[in-house]
Amino acid sequence: MKIEDIKVHVSGEGNGLILLHGWGQSHQDLLPIYDYFKSNYRVLSLDVLGFNENKDIEQSYTIAQYAHIIYELTIKYGLENCSIIGHSFGARIAFYFASMYPCSMLLLTGAAGIKPKRTCSYYYRVYMYKMKKKLHLNTRNMGSVDYQNTSGYLKETLVKCVNEDLSPMIQKVGCPILLIWGEHDDQTPLYMAHKIVEINDKAELIVFKEDDHFAIYHQMPRFIRVCEYALKEVNK
Repeated sequence: MKIEDIKVHVSGEGNGLILLHGWGQSHQDLLPIYDYFKSNYRVLSLDVLGFNENKDIEQSYTIAQYAHIIYELTIKYGLENCSIIGHSFGARIAFYFASMYPCSMLLLTGAAGIKPKRTCSYYYRVYMYKMKKKLHLNTRNMGSVDYQNTSGYLKETLVKCVNEDLSPMIQKVGCPILLIWGEHDDQTPLYMAHKIVEINDKAELIVFKEDDHFAIYHQMPRFIRVCEYALKEVNK
């Protein structure tokens, strides 16, 4: 998809701020954040390529390609050296972006990118999947829910992206990283946040007690207040 064909939403003036949603979600999910910050920041929000307004893709994408597209959008819309608010898959893109291009701050929740701990049951499921595929048996109900509900270029994109360990890129990020995490996140467990803090000394962690992977939505006003304070500090 060409840069000029990507649908985006841009409002406001001031320091740049980009919003990146999670897999299977939409820029609409982050609309309260967009509406709040557009009075003091130049905010850009979009549906990640492959979804909703930008669903008509003609190729699969890697995280590096997604990050470069965001960089081109920052140039086009005057958001150089922006900050990024990202949830889950959107945080994958943010990590890669900040490791390669100028960035003021990352504010990430339920951030994907750390390779998960693998159990015996995981390897068993992988073995069964490969065996069934080799025998031409039905594998439709195998794999994650995202994998089952995705097809075509987007499925290829999912496979490319979720299998990439971003630890080396996270280590290279030079701007402040604020992690906002649900205590009981079962999709990107809390140990992943601690791992990020361990490999990058610019990362700090805030935990939302008794919440999960979607703490950003369950506690949106609180999430916004935390981001607002952090952004004011970094943009002094």
